[in-house]
Amino acid sequence: LEAVESTATVDAVGSRILVQSSRNELVRILGVDSDAVNWSWLSDKERFSYEATNSDLRVTEPQVRDEGLTFRTVRWNEAAKTAVGALTGEPERIAMIGGARLTLESQYAWAKLAKGVVGTDNVDAQLGDGLPAALSLGLPRATIDEVCRPGGTIVLLAADPKEELPSLYLRLRHAIVEDGAQLIEITPRDTSLSDLAAVRLRCAPGTVGQVLAAMADERVDDTIGGVDGFQLRRARSLLTGSQPVSVVFGRANLAESARYVADAVGGLRRIAPEALYLPALRRGNINGALEMGLTPGFLPGGSRNKGDLDQRWPNVPDFDGKETDGILRAAAAGEIDTLILLGADPIDDYPDAELAREALGAVRTIIAVDCFRTASSSLAHVILPAAMFGEVDGTFCNVEGRLSPIRAKVTAPGLARPDWMIAAELASVIGPELGFDSLDQLRAEMTDIVDGLHPIGWNGADALADGPLIRLERNWDLEFGDAAAAPSPTNAGLRLVVDRKLWDQGTMVQRSPSLAGLAQPAELRLSPTDVQLLNLADSQW
Repeated sequence: LEAVESTATVDAVGSRILVQSSRNELVRILGVDSDAVNWSWLSDKERFSYEATNSDLRVTEPQVRDEGLTFRTVRWNEAAKTAVGALTGEPERIAMIGGARLTLESQYAWAKLAKGVVGTDNVDAQLGDGLPAALSLGLPRATIDEVCRPGGTIVLLAADPKEELPSLYLRLRHAIVEDGAQLIEITPRDTSLSDLAAVRLRCAPGTVGQVLAAMADERVDDTIGGVDGFQLRRARSLLTGSQPVSVVFGRANLAESARYVADAVGGLRRIAPEALYLPALRRGNINGALEMGLTPGFLPGGSRNKGDLDQRWPNVPDFDGKETDGILRAAAAGEIDTLILLGADPIDDYPDAELAREALGAVRTIIAVDCFRTASSSLAHVILPAAMFGEVDGTFCNVEGRLSPIRAKVTAPGLARPDWMIAAELASVIGPELGFDSLDQLRAEMTDIVDGLHPIGWNGADALADGPLIRLERNWDLEFGDAAAAPSPTNAGLRLVVDRKLWDQGTMVQRSPSLAGLAQPAELRLSPTDVQLLNLADSQW
């Protein structure tokens, strides 16, 4: 086949890839040697994810739900009017979940629709498995090269990177094995890098903040949080040594609040004040979503002040919105009338599926902007078909803030449209309009609004092999809890550790035939001591 090629990025690390198409269908993804990012390395998940774009299960036409769960195909104008009717109510009773799969341009458009037109701050792209936006946006950011510099000290305060960010895992492993980097692993259980770690701090669940606070206070003689004094002293020695320190931080345990991570970061900043930080967030363009304001309390560019925006954002909300957990709890309590699912499936993706079902069942109107019928979008009242990767032009932002262009290689099926166009059409019916009807106009406004985009010429960004970086200095006073004074949970009975696998029941994996069979059932691991404590017979597990 004679293939047409383009470069793009598809994952949170920002792996550079070559996309090939033939006869209006994606046929192949190859790695491109991007020195700053992935050295042409790709995981199979990245390599075969294009199959979902070609799936026969795509939603290709707008649909409106009649009585029960029966959907009928309608024209775009009817679907838009139905959706708009639900978006003109009280802003505090309107919410939006999702947006991490979108391009930077579409994320800006939807943030402007939600926060600048509708006037709601109940907007969250992280679905309960991310970090507080202030941490991801406000800490001094490291590049992947800086994290993996020869001889440096790397702190892993996150889940297993091989399961969540496999391209980053390969870079970390190379830095340790080949370039003499030293790894301090602060995780609740072993990871794929444990055998290479110089120090392993297996903090008991809920104690990581206390352990780092003790190290900051030089209380390293006794066992704290299940970590003995020798390991504490060894870790502190590396963190206070002459080598530069970089911290890869994320959610190692979904059963715990992200506040534990914040407390641990607070301790690390006291120990190594010059350290740089790389957020290990697993969703494709989640860093772009945070930069563009798809998170409560923030506007594009990490702004917290609506005065930083001009008249083009006329209805910026005065209230602080809810994250996904708060949105779902409010919905279950009957406090949310309209819920937009922006490529999100809370029932299958949010950690508490029971809460997600209850919430979606209680919402008066659900608007799903999606490419597939999912467990959640099947409960929607309006489904608006969105174009996918390989079908849209735009930009992605990876974990280090590096921008990379993506190019449309094939035509979206049926009446599916780029997400930013859908937002613009809804705004044109609600009023006022978003103010752009082309990608160039949208980018021009983004450049005016977002400080980090000022020095970037979009045409020049496309020409750069590794893409420009958004490097903003944000002098925020980040707040951290008093981890040292927090009650110790070590005698609180059993503690649960929950993490994710690379191969799962996610929409993209299950719609890619080469990947779907790799997903395995969830595993529950108990130690023999826990089995005895729970008095479980062999027949019970």
